[in-house]
Amino acid sequence: SIAAPVRVLFRRYRNVTTLLGEVSGIDPKARTVQLKDGMQIGYDHLIVAAGATHSYFGRDEWAEFAPGLKTLADAFDIRRRVLLSFEAAERETDPVRRRALLTFAVIGAGPTGVEMAGTMVEIARHTLQGEFRHIDPGSAEVLLIEGGSRVLQAMPEELSEKARLQLQKLGVQVRLNARVTAIDATGLSTQQPDGSSQRIDSHCIVWAAGVAASPLGRLLGDATGAPVDRAGRVQVEPDLSLAGFPEISVVGDLAAAKSHVPGKEPVPVPGVSPAAKQMGRTAAANILARLAGRLTQAFRYRDYGNLATI
Repeated sequence: SIAAPVRVLFRRYRNVTTLLGEVSGIDPKARTVQLKDGMQIGYDHLIVAAGATHSYFGRDEWAEFAPGLKTLADAFDIRRRVLLSFEAAERETDPVRRRALLTFAVIGAGPTGVEMAGTMVEIARHTLQGEFRHIDPGSAEVLLIEGGSRVLQAMPEELSEKARLQLQKLGVQVRLNARVTAIDATGLSTQQPDGSSQRIDSHCIVWAAGVAASPLGRLLGDATGAPVDRAGRVQVEPDLSLAGFPEISVVGDLAAAKSHVPGKEPVPVPGVSPAAKQMGRTAAANILARLAGRLTQAFRYRDYGNLATI
């Protein structure tokens, strides 16, 4: 519970108003944002930063059984599922069903999956020790399932291997080259490159395998004619605005942005939080530049490295 409420973040700024609402439409010609409850908000400049959501690669029915981690509400839901699995195991007398309740599966071995698996082991082996009478929380199995050949594939192979060894030392069972083919209320199925399949009985599964841009991206693309890529991200101009609508900027995971370094070919910006924060600052600076009648600046991403905490 380390998230800070938005209202607290902006409490000192009397010219900032925070509204709770779900955006249902954007009218770029009238310069208004429509909310689901019918409210309309006019704007002179608009920054759209709706971020990303989970991608189940066309198997959206899996979401019910394998929630992902993108919001504070997601975190509370996952924590509840983890703790309820231990509680149910405490009452269960059948050893097979108890083992399924004490088996936790994390799908996807990127930074989110690696950190989640490490946290689950910490909860089982440290946080909950001594809390139960009929089960040993430390006996819980935490499985990290990855369809690729290594964990943290965005990092160098040497670091990926170090991460795998550290996870195993903590007690995480790392399953590589295991493609998930089915998920239901009682577990999941995986398939190996040789075609063999395996069934894993688990009552607590967390999805960390894929992301897609917020649906607001396609909605904005339809309203403005801006191209939208396969992941639902809106293609932006070098200064993060939309072609034909310089008063609209898109930043963060919702933007298919490129980093522009003088004398070099523009390269795609990764979907990480440092990039989103830098885009926010650039979009704000460009609004101030427009108000002052100055030229806007192209976005340049400064890569300070990648970090995953096991």
